[in-house]
Amino acid sequence: MVTANRFHPWPCGNIVLAPMQEQALNDNAASGCRYTKVKQILIADDNPLTLAWFDEAIRRVGFTPVLAANSEQAVALAIGDAFALMLIDANMPDRSGAATLAEIRSGGGPNRQTLAVLTSADSSILRSAARDLGFADVLHKPFALEDLKAILGQAIGHDAIGGAGVCLLDEEQSRRSSGGNDAIAAALRTLFVKELDELPVEMDVMAGNADLSALRDRLHRLDASAGICGTPLLAEACRTLRKQINADAQWPARAILDFLAASEHTLAALRNSLEENAP
Repeated sequence: MVTANRFHPWPCGNIVLAPMQEQALNDNAASGCRYTKVKQILIADDNPLTLAWFDEAIRRVGFTPVLAANSEQAVALAIGDAFALMLIDANMPDRSGAATLAEIRSGGGPNRQTLAVLTSADSSILRSAARDLGFADVLHKPFALEDLKAILGQAIGHDAIGGAGVCLLDEEQSRRSSGGNDAIAAALRTLFVKELDELPVEMDVMAGNADLSALRDRLHRLDASAGICGTPLLAEACRTLRKQINADAQWPARAILDFLAASEHTLAALRNSLEENAP
């Protein structure tokens, strides 16, 4: 592991890798919002210019970039240290982005459940295709800072990157809903994890019939569960999607992809929280 006061030079052109710091984000004491303990973001790409862009852009939004010039380096870094998010190029010389993520997920390191975003020069790759490969989203090249901030906002929480938005988990709300009993709060969140894990299949069934009535009912129940379990981002996503289907009688396929991305971010945050707080 690289110590926090040293730079770790890696063979990727003139890029110098950022220090692998173990710096934590404090919980927001006033709101109980919880984002992530880790401020590091892993970027894997074989293009030195891409790495240089991410190095600057991620620093601008208050996080520490850790750069890998190929898949092998990315896997080694992911096995050795925890990250708030992983940005992985779709095509690197030694391994594809999907294969890189699969190896990280299969290992015993701290990033088995860390959200990952696919980066690609192929604009035809949709979010649904990226999700099929295990990624939460896709970021297309050439990148724009606002696109990166939007991805980080969904994955980590807008307030955590200096924006005004909604946090992933509200621990105080979860405790209030369980009468201050942490065991009950954990049990409710465990049930909610199962519910969210099954959600994409349910949505596919509803999409097959374009069943807006069933979608409204499902969103209503999800919104209630989100309130009980303290997941503000998902609650907001439920309300946003409900507004869309109330305003438009058409099946909201694109809006549902955004909603499912919020659901997946919440699911990963819940799993990490339960794992960290397990007795």
